[in-house]
Amino acid sequence: GSAGSDDGVDSNTATFDATVGGNINQVSGGTLTIGSTTGPMQGDGLSLINVSGDLQIDNLQISNSNGVGLVFGPPIVDPPAMMDPPALIVPSTFNLEVSGGNITTTNDAAMSLNAMTANITLSSVTSRDSIGNGVTLERVDGMLTIGTLMVENAAGNGLDVQQSDLDMAVTTATLSDIGGEALTSHLGCQKVRC
Repeated sequence: GSAGSDDGVDSNTATFDATVGGNINQVSGGTLTIGSTTGPMQGDGLSLINVSGDLQIDNLQISNSNGVGLVFGPPIVDPPAMMDPPALIVPSTFNLEVSGGNITTTNDAAMSLNAMTANITLSSVTSRDSIGNGVTLERVDGMLTIGTLMVENAAGNGLDVQQSDLDMAVTTATLSDIGGEALTSHLGCQKVRC
């Protein structure tokens, strides 16, 4: 979408596969720019919901407001009525590789990733005035490297990592005016270094 619009890149129920048939082959996304500092995207930046496959992006630049910068969510199915919780999350078969870039988000989380494999390197990740967490990582396996992480004035937690086998490294972290905990890492999370 164009800067200032309300339709970032939204992919729902897609399969990222460079060659149809056989094993999944990685799709190369090159450079992807969504919004700008002078005209941030309104709404989610890059939204990948109920997708599978393997996507590689050389350079990811997201500037958005009033939506999550980078969001991945697996499919949710309704179980029988007697089951609790009322919805089951289907395990994902999606891998996202990002070689570099920046995410700047206002009024929401910079990243919200759930049930996926990641190999992501970003120079900076910034969330200001989030209505929830600054960054949420749940059931994310693989690697996440962030040069500068900044979360300011989040209503929830600054960095929330749950049930993830994730090798995460942050060079510089500034988490200020956080409504919840600055950093939460629990339920089986591995190797978070700040």
